[in-house]
Amino acid sequence: MVLNFLKQSKLRPLFSEHAFLLLAFVICLLLLLLTILCRPQLPIDETRYISVAWEMHLHHQWFLPTINGEPYSHKPPLLMWLINLSWAIFGVHDWSARIVIPLFSMLNLWLIQLITKELFPETSSFTHNIVRRAPLVLISLAGWTLFVPMTMFDLLLAACVQWQLYCMLRWSKAPEKTRYIWIAGIACGAGLLTKGPVMLLDVLPALLLYPFWREEIMPSNRKWFKTQLMTILIGSFIVLSWAIPAAILGGQAYRDAIFLHQTIDRMQDSFAHAHSWYWYLLMLPVLTFPWSLVVFAALFRTIRQRQINFFKNISYWPYQPTLIFLGSWFFIPLLVFSFISGKQPHYLYPLFPALAIFLSYLVSQYQIRYTFLPGILLGIIGFIILTSSVVLPFILPQYAPGWPALPAGLLLLGISYVLVRNKMQHKFIWLSASSPILLAAILIAGQTYFTQYQNVSKTAALVATYQQQKIPVAYEIKYPDLFQFSGRLTEPLMSFDGMDWPSTQQWLSAHPTAKVIVNAKKLPEGISAEATFPFRSKYLFVLDADTYMKWKRVSE
Repeated sequence: MVLNFLKQSKLRPLFSEHAFLLLAFVICLLLLLLTILCRPQLPIDETRYISVAWEMHLHHQWFLPTINGEPYSHKPPLLMWLINLSWAIFGVHDWSARIVIPLFSMLNLWLIQLITKELFPETSSFTHNIVRRAPLVLISLAGWTLFVPMTMFDLLLAACVQWQLYCMLRWSKAPEKTRYIWIAGIACGAGLLTKGPVMLLDVLPALLLYPFWREEIMPSNRKWFKTQLMTILIGSFIVLSWAIPAAILGGQAYRDAIFLHQTIDRMQDSFAHAHSWYWYLLMLPVLTFPWSLVVFAALFRTIRQRQINFFKNISYWPYQPTLIFLGSWFFIPLLVFSFISGKQPHYLYPLFPALAIFLSYLVSQYQIRYTFLPGILLGIIGFIILTSSVVLPFILPQYAPGWPALPAGLLLLGISYVLVRNKMQHKFIWLSASSPILLAAILIAGQTYFTQYQNVSKTAALVATYQQQKIPVAYEIKYPDLFQFSGRLTEPLMSFDGMDWPSTQQWLSAHPTAKVIVNAKKLPEGISAEATFPFRSKYLFVLDADTYMKWKRVSE
């Protein structure tokens, strides 16, 4: 009824243009709601970042982030500032911290539509479809979908990257509007405050290759590069406005960490370990599901039929500059990241909008086929989830999903049937919904596991009780800030990481009432814990000082 009203009213053009964008917004909000209902903050990343924000809130120290009372130099503070802004508006709650990144995920969807409109400005039905579909393609990429409700830095960085590139595209068509230069500089500064200098690696390739995608009506190369230098200087001024006071407050070690270790030293260390150069190539088909299966199948069919003139048949090669822009945005940073051995899938997410625009270009140009391939995969996952509720209670009862596996499995089997049948209308929408539905099914089916094995709230509450009773608490290994926010702790925990045994004994002797938290699979016979909490694949054991020393002697 509402859809019919919109189609018949004066809002029809607006609804037609933004329908997929609104649908993508709804998907974001539903994933956020489902995530808050089905799982807690995930250790160790989400708990750490929100705990750093909590310490900032607790001590009103906005320039110098701290982790367990010590300066935190691994990341700049923008995410923590935004979490505190959310707390200032909505109050200090778990959910008000976790809504920040989903809101920026929605901003990413709006920005990708704006960028697509700049790249395909014509008003033909073909370009109209590209612009409409780009947001839904972006949120349907499996890797991106997974991170929409996660409190991590990468989608925030992606928003900064898109924001700067959009402003530069706008300025290239209207050089007299200098406000875009300033806004792009602010976006650059925000990106540097999000994740440091890596932001430049995400934006510079597309900006530096301007001569290859420049059109005649655009500003000269000389004027363009002078403008880019200005935006980087503005961004550098913004990040230094934080970094210099923070370096003064944090001392020499912190100063060296933020100015050197985040760039030179960390780059050198990353070459010594981690994954092979081709690892991202292996991960991309997974991260870009379901479109990877559909595109690869179409490409294989093309090669098999020896249609070597495939690219010559693309009737819109006038968009060569656009394709060069998208390629420089995605492939050059991908190449650089591939030769840095320290790799994580989410490092690529600021590049995903370029890939999503290109995929939108393809699906608008060609008929969507082979939807049965992602359908089969979703059906297999749905079957596994259903059978796990029957099999796991007998094999691994602690991981049995229980009754939530039933609706989760049926949900996946339902969309599997729709995609395999391949006769439905709105194929694009159904295919775009597959990754969000997959994540929803995993959240529902994994609710029991997340609650029991990824939840540190009970341990944090016990630690908070000890602190209220003035009982010192120590963590046996390096403490990753697991409990600060969940327990609303006001004091740091002692960590035995890096301490030799005589120093540890001396501290325990000086604090005979202390409690020590040990992360282990089991305790030796004769050793009993005051409290035991499941934690991931192990347990958190709370031991008193004497029991801990006895455990160390037995363990040795």
